[in-house]
Amino acid sequence: MENKLKSCKNLKQLLKIEVEIIKKHIDEHKWCNEIADEGDAICDFANKYAWLMREMYCGTKCERRQECELAEKFLIKELTEELKNKLST
Repeated sequence: MENKLKSCKNLKQLLKIEVEIIKKHIDEHKWCNEIADEGDAICDFANKYAWLMREMYCGTKCERRQECELAEKFLIKELTEELKNKLST
């Protein structure tokens, strides 16, 4: 049976960016949420914001976003229309 599950082709890059974002904001997140343990704070941050980091990466930064079925729902329509206009000229 063939595996029909879609998977990210740039997962390594997505995770690298997510780690950079977490490192940048974890101290403030710990303070604002009164979380002492860094591991707990990282889990909390990921639970709260992983969806947003993925949406921003997949919709604006991923170099494969125009052909990716997974990124399709994250594309910003104005950028997509602008890109289509540039490609059609």
